[in-house]
Amino acid sequence: ALLEVMGRKFLYAGILKAVNTGLQFCYPILLNEILKFIERTQTGAYNETDPWYDRYRGYWLSALLLVAMGSKAITESVYFHFVIRASYQAKTAVSVAVYNKSLRLANSERQSTTLG
Repeated sequence: ALLEVMGRKFLYAGILKAVNTGLQFCYPILLNEILKFIERTQTGAYNETDPWYDRYRGYWLSALLLVAMGSKAITESVYFHFVIRASYQAKTAVSVAVYNKSLRLANSERQSTTLG
């Protein structure tokens, strides 16, 4: 019953976690490309006759790195929000189920059970 109620929220959280993990792999890849661009620039591989997108490749990669890391921070925050909210709702659902079960017990059954 708990899976039926919380399943969709866990599915959304799982998708966000997968996106977050994918974004986490962007950092080393983009950083490696930026370092390659810097090395090529220092060796003189780029000239003034090269197209503008080759000369400014480092700036575009840096902007992409900024967007990727910002998106990673946002998706991680939303993921934790979903998980913590779902855990509180699950805890409340279990507490309500136990409380409702205790209300259905007869008075003689309640006297025979312990509180713990």
